[in-house]
Amino acid sequence: MNAYLSSLMSALAKYRFIYVSGPQRSGTRIASKIISFETGYQMIDETEFKVGDSESLRLLLEGHSHAVIQCPGLSHVIHTFSTPADCIVFMHRPIADIIKSQNRIKWECENLELDKYNCSRGPISHVKYETWHAFQKGNVHHPVDLNYCDLASHPFFVDKSDRTGFLWNQTAI
Repeated sequence: MNAYLSSLMSALAKYRFIYVSGPQRSGTRIASKIISFETGYQMIDETEFKVGDSESLRLLLEGHSHAVIQCPGLSHVIHTFSTPADCIVFMHRPIADIIKSQNRIKWECENLELDKYNCSRGPISHVKYETWHAFQKGNVHHPVDLNYCDLASHPFFVDKSDRTGFLWNQTAI
């Protein structure tokens, strides 16, 4: 693991909850697994609560501490989870790569995600990045922008050539 990623993992270990959001197919799941492993925190995958339902996540988190929450479906409201004790990691990946990944797995939630932003045109990844940088990031106590490519130095990261047949939720060979 490179020095940047190692330093970031150490810095994240001081927060109660670490929310990992961003566009779908931007690397939120592998980033969450890496952060969870490196910090020793429990990982909560988006499949463990109603995806896109902030209230179901809030209820799930009651009584929890020190968790990494993978939640790309909540990126439209991710700023509302910000507290001084928590951190929000927003994943960044080239939009062309995101679209290729969406097409590969036949992702069909573009319109659903656009509706959350009251938009009729995408790509949704562009809308999410614009909203994050123009509004949300400035309203978050501890925002972290993490590039997908920065995860490549971690042993959990699988090279692109080995991911071609991956399922939508697969992160390991």
